Amino acid sequence: MSDSPRTGIAAMIAREWWLVAATVVVAGIIAFFASGTSGSTYVGTATVTVNQPAVSKYPTMLFGDRMLDILDSADFRTQVAEAAGLDAADVRENFRATATGKLLDRVNVRYTASSEAAAKSGTDALANGIVEFAAQFNAPEITRLKAVADAGDESVRRVRALQKKVGDNAFEQAQIETQLAIVEQTAITNRSIYDLARAAYAFDGTVSVAQQTGSRGIDVLAGALLAGLVAGLGLAALRERSLAPGAAA
Repeated sequence: MSDSPRTGIAAMIAREWWLVAATVVVAGIIAFFASGTSGSTYVGTATVTVNQPAVSKYPTMLFGDRMLDILDSADFRTQVAEAAGLDAADVRENFRATATGKLLDRVNVRYTASSEAAAKSGTDALANGIVEFAAQFNAPEITRLKAVADAGDESVRRVRALQKKVGDNAFEQAQIETQLAIVEQTAITNRSIYDLARAAYAFDGTVSVAQQTGSRGIDVLAGALLAGLVAGLGLAALRERSLAPGAAA
């Protein structure tokens, strides 16, 4: 008969609501603790400063668009990982480096890890790895600039040595003084250019770490609640069937 008290899903839920609710709650509790242990991560951030005016004068050095292209490459992440003593696969997955600022004068380092300590140490190592990578990339030009600076210092030493040989001859001393002023100024300029280029990439050691609860934990919980609902309805249907008249027959 159609007016049977045990027909229809709505009627079943009305009778077995406690079983469905209990199943959903149990599934939710299990998912909550599971997502609590796996959903939280730690994100370390740091900034490497770049003196772009100091390096942009030299086409072979790392700056501008070339720097952006390298920061986006998997090879760069692998090399920085090796320099930092970290797992290359982990770094390729969890490390990001982007350039910001009008002159692209800041490299923003971001590294995600499962613990605060790992995020801090990893970010610090990767930021220093970027500085080391830039030093290696720029090495040929830095070496040339150092040679120019050293040559300028040598010129100053030679002129000063010549100055001592001239003695008290006022005319020659005046010529030497003029020449010395020129070579000293040139030497100072060349040394300054070298020092700026050599230290163009710098990291002061400041690392910030923040805890981050990603969407994964929420997704796990939502999926578990849905699974609990389906399981609860299934259990309710089985219970209804077992209790139905003639079920034992």
